[in-house]
Amino acid sequence: MANDMQDNTMRLSRQRFKLRVWMTSRLWAQVMLGMVLGFGFGLLLSEPAGFVPPDTAEIIGLWLALPGRIFLALIAMVLVPLIFSSIVEGLSGAGSGEQLRSVGLRLAAFILATTTVSAMIGVALAQWLRPGVRLAGISQGPSASSVPSQTGDLPDLPTPTAQVSLPDVIVKMLPANPTASIVQEDMLAVVVLALLVGVSVTQVQPERARPFLALMEALFAISMNIVKWAMFLAPFAVFGLMAQLVMRMGFETMLGISGYVGTVLLGLAVLLCLYLLLAFSTSSSSAVMPVTIQSARELGVCALAIRALRR
Repeated sequence: MANDMQDNTMRLSRQRFKLRVWMTSRLWAQVMLGMVLGFGFGLLLSEPAGFVPPDTAEIIGLWLALPGRIFLALIAMVLVPLIFSSIVEGLSGAGSGEQLRSVGLRLAAFILATTTVSAMIGVALAQWLRPGVRLAGISQGPSASSVPSQTGDLPDLPTPTAQVSLPDVIVKMLPANPTASIVQEDMLAVVVLALLVGVSVTQVQPERARPFLALMEALFAISMNIVKWAMFLAPFAVFGLMAQLVMRMGFETMLGISGYVGTVLLGLAVLLCLYLLLAFSTSSSSAVMPVTIQSARELGVCALAIRALRR
């Protein structure tokens, strides 16, 4: 009897150790656990639960959301240098101008095609599932500014914005002031600037561009290191932000939002299936040929084949 209890205790200890190792080595599992725990803790702090006064719950929610705010601030801090350095470094290693032009045209066609397919999937799922119907009865009533007064005066309507022509849109894509675009975190302008700089680097002599590329490589490595630090806060960030959101919104609103979240996840799953189908349909064995030849050499298969051919 004592031996059986000892064996059961050892098995439980091993299972706990395996579970601990599995949780600590998988970030997505930690994030999902933080989301579930945050949802439950937010329900306990919500006003309908009545366990904590609303003022105290608001203060607790602010402190719980602190790791999430730090996480978002760290990501926003390195977003511009990370995007800029990665695009410049990638374009500089693309090779000659012909190769860059060929890859660019294929990439542009791929982005346009996948964006069109993604938009069609999103519109189709929205028309089919209608995720906003559940939020119709939860939304707040009209504000005082939008309700006509007793004197019959109509509320102030927003002034219509002037239509912008397509040439103006194309011109505005170019960063006239790169410093202002970086400070204002205008991602489109930063991407366009990085594309222009990356293409220009390929046209400069390698000796002159080598210090700049070394700077971009160092900037990319430093940015990725900061992102790695931010990833340690991800489970705590998800827990705190989810708890604060559920505490403020309530269970009914979160239940209505879950329909929208489920629709988004379903659309992403459909798009992932299309990507996998495209990858399997266009797969080729030429990509793994170098690894196959190296493995054959290490196992001595090539030498045996040469001896067999000589005979």
